[in-house]
Amino acid sequence: TSQRLAAGTSRVLASPKALKNRGSRSGSEGDSGGEGKTNGNGNDNGSDGDGNKSARNGSSSGGGGEEGRSDYSGETSNTADSKIEEHGQQQQRIAPGEYTSFQAMHRAITPPRQQQREQEPGTPQRSRGQRQEQQQQQQKHEQTQKEAEDTAEEVIAGLRNRISRLEMEIATSDRRAAASTAKLREEAASLWETTERELSSARAQAREQRSRAEAAERECDSLRRDRDDAEEEIGRLRRHVENLERELVSATRAANDDDGTSKKKKKKKKKKEGSSREKNGPPFLPNEETMSYLGEPVCCLCNRDVTESMRQCQCGRESCDLSAHASCLIGSRHHPTPSISHPGTPAPTLPLILCRGIFDNK
Repeated sequence: TSQRLAAGTSRVLASPKALKNRGSRSGSEGDSGGEGKTNGNGNDNGSDGDGNKSARNGSSSGGGGEEGRSDYSGETSNTADSKIEEHGQQQQRIAPGEYTSFQAMHRAITPPRQQQREQEPGTPQRSRGQRQEQQQQQQKHEQTQKEAEDTAEEVIAGLRNRISRLEMEIATSDRRAAASTAKLREEAASLWETTERELSSARAQAREQRSRAEAAERECDSLRRDRDDAEEEIGRLRRHVENLERELVSATRAANDDDGTSKKKKKKKKKKEGSSREKNGPPFLPNEETMSYLGEPVCCLCNRDVTESMRQCQCGRESCDLSAHASCLIGSRHHPTPSISHPGTPAPTLPLILCRGIFDNK
């Protein structure tokens, strides 16, 4: 659009100047042609020696100058063909032997209309009318040229106003674009800063979480090692307890065997003594051996009345008076040991029932 406006402006600006230069050129060339013809006529008529005729021809040659201006202005509007024909007619008027004469050269140079006016006596009056017509035409031409210049100036002013408006719009759009660009740059910078801060905080959190995870993993490893050590210790203690239980059971069985043999011997001896006492004296007095016969509690497992801690049956019946030694209850189903399949768990607390399964334990 700006290129088209510039081209149109250049054409409009060039058109009135070309017209003006063309008119000034035609007028100057016509004046120079008229002066040349006047000087030529004056020299020619001066050679004849006629003063009046030279004055008249001088005035007529002056008119010829004006006519030359009008002829030249008319020639600018003719075509190239008319100029060629007129040149051919001028060559036909010149005789072959007249080139040596100055008068023949003057006739060849002078147009036919001017030669006719020089020969006729009423030529100056016709030249005044032609000058008036030429002045009117020149005035019309100047007026038309002035109107064209005014119109061109108006068009140029309108184009300049339009160009100024377009330049203002372009400047406004440039300012808006610069403002929007600056705003977008500020938003991008703020967004970049926010993103950088969030990214740095996220990286810090990730590092902290990674360190926490590493610490937790180290703690888990230490706990695994502690658990393995505890399991080894528990296994060692369990084996030690089992060995102690086996030793206790074997010792208890050995003691029971020894007590059984001694009891049999004592019973035989008692029978002999009782029979002898019954025969020889009063009944026997109660002692440690005969305490069970007098209603004292006896262990239902080993049938011994050894003075040690005794545990009563917890069946809940009033008629049940069974009791057993604590040492006899170890290793039996009445006193369960800690579970081997579930290490670390305490032994179950069950009620002590002695009135059932006594013979099974034996």
